Amino acid sequence: PIYSGCEYRTQEESEQMLEAILNWVPVFDDYNVDTVFENHVHAFKRTKPLKASRYSPDNGTVYLGDGAWGAPINNCKKDTSEIFEEQESKHHAWIGRVYVDKIAVSYTHLRAHETGRNLVCRLLLEKKKTKR
Repeated sequence: PIYSGCEYRTQEESEQMLEAILNWVPVFDDYNVDTVFENHVHAFKRTKPLKASRYSPDNGTVYLGDGAWGAPINNCKKDTSEIFEEQESKHHAWIGRVYVDKIAVSYTHLRAHETGRNLVCRLLLEKKKTKR
């Protein structure tokens, strides 16, 4: 993933993440991408809206990861960077809805083995139109 929710990484993983940040993040920023789904770690994470790897509430990209509904979860030490909105080692899945007639994307985060009250976390991303 570009932004892993796990603190520990091998040298190779760190190099791959840096390469992704240098090559992919500028593309996502230039095209004002709302959301990027990432995978590999199998631990839930959601970043704050980011632009150039910094908090940008008005026009940043939110990075969501990793699916772990049926896969073993990774009980890693959380990355303590301030870019993360949420992180947890729990089974979960995402359901995404893209609205063509609006500038909004809706995501439902389903958490397994939780009470009904905590089962669903809804996230609605709305962006302002920007000129490219």
